Amino acid sequence: MVKLKKRIRQGIVLLVIISLLGGMGLVSGVPVAEAAGEVIEFNDILVPAERVTGSRPPSYPGDNNWHASTMNIQLPEFTINQIGYNQVTGMFNMSYANDYLPTLWEAHREQLQPLEAWYMKQGYRTGYVASMDLFFADGTTQNIGDFKTSTSYNQYGDLDLGSYKNHTAMAVHIPARTKVPLSYSDYPFPEYFNWAEAPDYPTLSLYTGKKPVSVSLNFWFSEVYERGDNAEGWMDKSYHEYTVASTRQFTFSTNKKPNLTLTSQPGQKAINEKGLSTFHVTGYVQDPDNDTVDVIAEIPNVFYKKVTLSGTASSRDFSIPIDVLQENIAPGQYTINVKVVDPYNFKSEASTSFEVTHRLKNKAFLLVNQTADSAEHYGDYEHDPAYAFRFKYDHDPYFFDNPMGMISDSSLWRNAKYSTFPYSGVYVASFQAKDSPKADDRFDPFRLWSRDNLSSMTFHVHRKPVALFTAKLAGGSLQLSDSSYDLDHTSASNKGLMAWQWQHKRSSSEVWNDGQPPAQLSGAYDIRLRVRDVDGVNGAGVWSDWCQRSVGSGGNLPPVAMFTVDPNNVSYRKATTVTDRSFDPDNDPLDTYEWNVVKNGGQQVWAHYGGATVPPNIAGFGVGDYRLTLKVRDNRGLWSEPYSQSVQVKNNPPAAAFYMPPEVYRDTVITLDNLTPDPDEDGDALTYQWNGRLNNSPYYFAGNSRYQAMTIRDLIARSGISQQNAISDGWEMRLTASDGSLQSNATRMFTVKNHVPTAAISGPEIAFQDDTKWYTSADEDGDLSDIASLQYFWKVTDSDGRTKLYRTPSIDLTFPQTGIYTLEHWAIDQIGAKSNIASLKVKVAENQPPGLTLTSPAGTKANPTVLDAETQGDPLIQWTYADPENDPQEKYRLEFFTKDSLLAKSIENNDSSGGIRQYQVPNGTFARFEYFIVNGRAFSKGSWSEISNEKSFIIDNPPQPGFTLLTDTGKNAVKVPIYRTDTLTIQSTATDPDEPKGDVISYQYYLKPADGTESLTSTKSTFTKKFSTNGSFTYRQVVTDSLGLRRELSQTLTVVNRLPTVNITYPTSINPDKPTIASTLTPIIKWEYQDEDGDLQQRFRVRIINLATGSVKVQSGEQASGAKQWKIPAGTLIENEKYAVELEAFDGFEWSRTAPHKYFMVNLLSIKGAVRHTPEWDANRKAYNLKKSGNEESPRAFNVYWAGERFVLQGTATGLPDTVQVTMTGGYTTQLIAADEEKTRWMGELYDPAFDKLPDGPVTFTFTATNEYQTKVDTVAVVIDGDWADYFRVHRIK
Repeated sequence: MVKLKKRIRQGIVLLVIISLLGGMGLVSGVPVAEAAGEVIEFNDILVPAERVTGSRPPSYPGDNNWHASTMNIQLPEFTINQIGYNQVTGMFNMSYANDYLPTLWEAHREQLQPLEAWYMKQGYRTGYVASMDLFFADGTTQNIGDFKTSTSYNQYGDLDLGSYKNHTAMAVHIPARTKVPLSYSDYPFPEYFNWAEAPDYPTLSLYTGKKPVSVSLNFWFSEVYERGDNAEGWMDKSYHEYTVASTRQFTFSTNKKPNLTLTSQPGQKAINEKGLSTFHVTGYVQDPDNDTVDVIAEIPNVFYKKVTLSGTASSRDFSIPIDVLQENIAPGQYTINVKVVDPYNFKSEASTSFEVTHRLKNKAFLLVNQTADSAEHYGDYEHDPAYAFRFKYDHDPYFFDNPMGMISDSSLWRNAKYSTFPYSGVYVASFQAKDSPKADDRFDPFRLWSRDNLSSMTFHVHRKPVALFTAKLAGGSLQLSDSSYDLDHTSASNKGLMAWQWQHKRSSSEVWNDGQPPAQLSGAYDIRLRVRDVDGVNGAGVWSDWCQRSVGSGGNLPPVAMFTVDPNNVSYRKATTVTDRSFDPDNDPLDTYEWNVVKNGGQQVWAHYGGATVPPNIAGFGVGDYRLTLKVRDNRGLWSEPYSQSVQVKNNPPAAAFYMPPEVYRDTVITLDNLTPDPDEDGDALTYQWNGRLNNSPYYFAGNSRYQAMTIRDLIARSGISQQNAISDGWEMRLTASDGSLQSNATRMFTVKNHVPTAAISGPEIAFQDDTKWYTSADEDGDLSDIASLQYFWKVTDSDGRTKLYRTPSIDLTFPQTGIYTLEHWAIDQIGAKSNIASLKVKVAENQPPGLTLTSPAGTKANPTVLDAETQGDPLIQWTYADPENDPQEKYRLEFFTKDSLLAKSIENNDSSGGIRQYQVPNGTFARFEYFIVNGRAFSKGSWSEISNEKSFIIDNPPQPGFTLLTDTGKNAVKVPIYRTDTLTIQSTATDPDEPKGDVISYQYYLKPADGTESLTSTKSTFTKKFSTNGSFTYRQVVTDSLGLRRELSQTLTVVNRLPTVNITYPTSINPDKPTIASTLTPIIKWEYQDEDGDLQQRFRVRIINLATGSVKVQSGEQASGAKQWKIPAGTLIENEKYAVELEAFDGFEWSRTAPHKYFMVNLLSIKGAVRHTPEWDANRKAYNLKKSGNEESPRAFNVYWAGERFVLQGTATGLPDTVQVTMTGGYTTQLIAADEEKTRWMGELYDPAFDKLPDGPVTFTFTATNEYQTKVDTVAVVIDGDWADYFRVHRIK
């Protein structure tokens, strides 16, 4: 380490010291030419970049001269070249220029604080030394030179720190070709240090006298804290110097470039067919140094492959296959760049070429605008020549994300093929050929198009994926961030990608290595990525172009402008999102963004220059093609290259699509399944038009509904096409969908077929001799329009073999003889299609007698049918008839017998219709409540049937119901309500007309409450009932006779409740002007309760009404109690306010009516009297007592008076009395006077001369208080003891 002691007071001075060893100086220039073989040429040396760092070692605690410091140094990658040694002259030469100088020297120091005195100074000093040494095989070394700076004061200190560079971190500038501004960690400092630059020798030559074997590069960076305590301000003390060093040694080597020869013939062709898809790049290499070499074949942005060969002193063959199927290489002419590279980056290069062609196949994948070729084949089984060809492409542009648009003639026939496809999506291509049976235009209607069901294919047109990533170094660590995508699959989680190929190499290297580079990098590196999409066979699509980044350069690398737009193709109704992905490989901040958005190639719609931002929604600028361009600048002033992307804002056309059956019939109701997205991609509402045509005819309008329903019959009726011509496989249906400005079409070919009629015979297979039978054609034709025009044909062959023909839809046949008859039938429709021949063999047999079976009445002898005489009357006789030959019934006979088998009635009637199967016996024909038996016979074709089965019946008169509802009080409960106290008698009045013949009646009574369930209550004819509840009740009487006939009658009665009555007994007043006066604020309301039904009181409710306001003053609420009184709660009433009492009681069923009002008022009138001495006489009393006993209150108490005293009267009252009168024993009276407005204190005196003669003994005073409502009294007794003379002997005191 070099100790730098020299003190520098101002500025920064650079000393460049070049010292030469061995007495030889550095000579600039090119040496004289050497003889061949004299000079050894060494390979260039790539010196990788290096980052070194170090910190000041710690000191003891409390060391005031120790300040934290850290230095970071970046040494660049550079090349030492033109290295050579002349074996004759001993001269060594090389070139390195100044590329070796550090690109960054940064010191982070602790901020210094002011010192104690003005003359004390302090600061940091830095120093830098670089040296280069040669090493020789004998172990000796030779120094080439030293390059160093002087010390540099970067911080001073005195009492005023405001004007000094007092920052915690500063970058120390070092010699360089380009001067770099001094910068701090917090802001750039505008000054430049005027460093002298180190010599820049293109070639360095010096004498060594022997061949060097290696060279070393050495760097030392030092930093020290200094301070001075003298008045001159010199810094004479240094503390804690530390050094950060780097030493690296590189060996000299010699090398020659390898040789490359290609043997593969250029211009060969590869096809996307197995066995024809591979082109082999072949050749051989030879390296004079026998190095292991890499042979690389590359088609830029398409193909890259490397093979490694060793033992190359002699020629080594190589072969690199390029399989266009495996690599999914698009058609075109390609140049293949081939190079061979040895370990020292010596290389040889050559190139060749080949062509890729594609045969368009079903389910193939093509790139947008990729050339595609397809072959067509024509054949005609009649050997008619071809007349014309046409092509159709059904395009679905929305199969992929970010649709680009739709071809203008999607789903329409065109005369020429597409060779390229401008828009992404799924295409269905169809091909048709038209034959020409005769070269005469008069035969044009017979020129027919082929069908496309065997001549169509589906393929996908897509875009190449985009490789996109950022790469930057942060603290020596590599940071990679992948943003690759495929515009066709931006919504997919994998962005439509299935493979990522990373490669890296040193920037100076010629050979790419597979995979990502290591996380920690030293030196300059190039990194590239390409990605493969999923749009290909087995999910392996095409590769993107390479995206390449550079990092780790010794100098400042320019930033990289980058952004993404989602989506790139956007509807004018939607929005784009622009995401900035720009970065700086050196991890420098980006301080300036320059955006430019240009519409349709020339109109600038948005621009920005300044801080980080992104453009607004591009769709907001309207429909058009936009070019977005971005440049960014780092904080060291370098600009990126411009980066651009295109955005298309468009009105997406509708994507017309529909389905219909490929085969239909004329009468089939066809519902056209419209698959068009509505609204369309832009949200536009759509309109539709359907048109159909046959072969070469014009289009015929078929409707304009979204889901159109139609029949071919209606279409041909409007267009004038005959039924026969409509049967064809040349039909086409076209759907046109429109958003108002753009439209698209979809077409489908279909066949109209004819239903061949189906013949069938409807009629019996068995007949009897002389029968006439009806046989009809049960023909069917799926084409309803053909049914009315069907032609019918019959052929009948009798048992003797004679035949007869018919042309009618149905025939009548009579069979005169027994045997087998054969019927044949067929039909022909208007198209000429003949049905099958239906056949029926009829067997004709001899005639048999009929049979009759009685079915009603159903009764038997043991269990005869009982007929209700009222509702049914005499019986309806019913039977079934059967004849083996199905001959009709001609007449019938019925015979009726009594229980004793005597014939009671016989009936015989003709049946001209042959369909009579019942006979109604006239009502009243047979007696009631008697037993009868009936049987019958039928006649047909001269034969009576056997006697039928027997049926039995009885005609019964039903019972007649009836009953009365009477109470013990004589009320008819059906007419008037009854009470629960009533006893109800239910008495039957039912009868039966057959009772004289032995019929009997049984009874059932059912009772049902109005809201309850009916139940059986009695089976007696008469019974009683007393109800316990109120309500409406229904009695239902059911009477049944002995044969089971029944009748019923219902009657309803009502049980009512009698309301209870209540009468208020306190208060008693019925006059509101003279209410009952209550002497308490909690009076008790009392009442009487009566109930005629004997119901006890269950509840009551009392209301106290303020007569002045009519409002409720207090109420009891509903009280569940049988009590007949209620105490008004305290705090609710006030005095002298009139009240009315309202009362109702509840008997368990209903509330009583409100009792007549009673009235009361609370008045608390009271009087408390007091008799007192006058003040003079009370003083005389006390003086007397003191003289007698020494006690003021003894022996004469306060209530003891002398006769002749004046009495002082006082009254204390409540209830606002009108008067207060005091009456004394002896009849003396006086009126007291109220002493206050509230009339609570009353005052007065009573005196009479006669009081002198009052005898000893008690005297009573009666105080009487009176108001308009009542009177109250109070008595006070005093005692007369002696007269006034006992105290005064000279004169009377009054």
